Amino acid sequence: PVNQISAVLPVVLLSTGSAYGIHMMHRYYEELHFGRPGDARDAGYVPVADGAAPRAVRSVGLAIVMAGVTTVAGFGSNVFSSIARMREFGLLAAMGVACALLISLTFLPAVLVLLERRGARAGVARAAGALGSLGVRPDASAGQRSGRHTATPSPNHNSKALAANRTASEQSSKLLANLGAAVLRRPAVVAVAVALLVAWSAVGLVRLQVDSDFASFFDARSVTRRDFDLIRREFGGVDTVQIIIEGDILEPAVLRAMETASLELQQVPGLGRVFSVVDVVKQVSLALHDNDPAWNRIPDTRDEAAQYLLLASFSGDLGLERMLSLDQTQARIQVMADSTMNAKAGGGTLDQARDIVGRRLAGVPGIDRVDITGLPLLGEAMGKQIVSSQFESLALAAVSVLAIIYLSLGRSWSTALCMAPIALTVLANFGLMGWTGLPVNLVTALVSSIAVGMGIDYSVHVYTRYTQNLAAGAAPRQAMLSTIVYTGQAVVVNAVSVAAGFIVTLTSKFPPVRQFGALISFTMAVSALGALTLLPVLLVAASERSMRKEGQP
Repeated sequence: PVNQISAVLPVVLLSTGSAYGIHMMHRYYEELHFGRPGDARDAGYVPVADGAAPRAVRSVGLAIVMAGVTTVAGFGSNVFSSIARMREFGLLAAMGVACALLISLTFLPAVLVLLERRGARAGVARAAGALGSLGVRPDASAGQRSGRHTATPSPNHNSKALAANRTASEQSSKLLANLGAAVLRRPAVVAVAVALLVAWSAVGLVRLQVDSDFASFFDARSVTRRDFDLIRREFGGVDTVQIIIEGDILEPAVLRAMETASLELQQVPGLGRVFSVVDVVKQVSLALHDNDPAWNRIPDTRDEAAQYLLLASFSGDLGLERMLSLDQTQARIQVMADSTMNAKAGGGTLDQARDIVGRRLAGVPGIDRVDITGLPLLGEAMGKQIVSSQFESLALAAVSVLAIIYLSLGRSWSTALCMAPIALTVLANFGLMGWTGLPVNLVTALVSSIAVGMGIDYSVHVYTRYTQNLAAGAAPRQAMLSTIVYTGQAVVVNAVSVAAGFIVTLTSKFPPVRQFGALISFTMAVSALGALTLLPVLLVAASERSMRKEGQP
């Protein structure tokens, strides 16, 4: 069903699903330009039998599979949530991402091969020519590999469109090259920046709040929210706390205990007007004694109380039927509550109400049982479930992603290094929420587990390309610089496209949806930046340390 959470599902799938196609096409363009020369009639392009599409799948396919499976794990971790709507969202999102992954690995390469066979590859190659115009190989040691060469750009590159494309590619490559050089030259600066971000996030984490108030789903300027605020100001709240009492309700001691509890409940911040059968009895007592304030009290005998209630039943406009059962064995104390009271789950308001009920009603002779319920308590329970579900989903997503990466890479240290940018991203997300006052609610609780599943993609692609460059014979720093320049372009495009997709949610009329989109965009930016700065420093340091242990220069 369409609800507060599933409403963002189309944006999630569109933004997330495009990532795999971006990496596939980026690698395809590289393979197309730097591919093996064919017959002269093919204008220097590879034959279909060993075309760019199959090579792109072989080179980047594993990274895409790892990225897709980890994203599925991130979304799927919500399937085990105790909140039904989070379970539904997690299941549907995981299924959608799996379909996008399958299409990127099967349908997209098949279409590229068909285009090659129909002679459309030449146009695609010209679009890829901007990469070749840089004069830089896609792999750090591409010249050392057999069958590789740098193709000569086609004369058609003089067109304005391709010139603009080439200029943009050159600028992005130069920026990434400068970034890579700076990161590898001054790793201490990266370490200090990470330490400052961790400290900032830790302070923000302490300020984090939980919000389970359904009214917060409406914008403060909306008619619905203004009406809620009006009722809260004028009538003491929209929600009610219900205190159900079972026993001999007409016993004066029971009525006095209810009166004492009602007076104390009215003094609790966040609680408003209190109404019960006690008010009805006192109103009748006043009416029978010419509104003498001295008679605004509970009668001394049970029979008097019964007579007062009998008279009240004849009027029919005192709301007695809502406060007392027909057999007079159950009564209800209704307490108006501020609709925003449950914004801080586990706050003092409901705890004070429980304390008053326990002290003033429980154990009183004539009272058999006391229960307290109502929407504020349900909201409090929802808030606690949101918090527990978030940490459970986050833990499950992290464990699942760790297991997937470890099984794929087979190295524990590589797995730990790839997770470092993600850990930083999750912490930064909570820090931002704390500093900006964005609450953890039914929608924003999904961000952390999604960030783990989606953000790890960038680390996976960087690590995979880096190991490929090392295997080709490049030195660690040269391999990483090439990785940042080439894979970095796909990472940046991917992060920007995902962030742009989620930024669309900022136009939503529902604040939690806007918050969700802003946080996802922020986490994608942090995870991409971490994959291009923190991860390279860690990987190069680990590689050079390993080489020193092995006695290599």
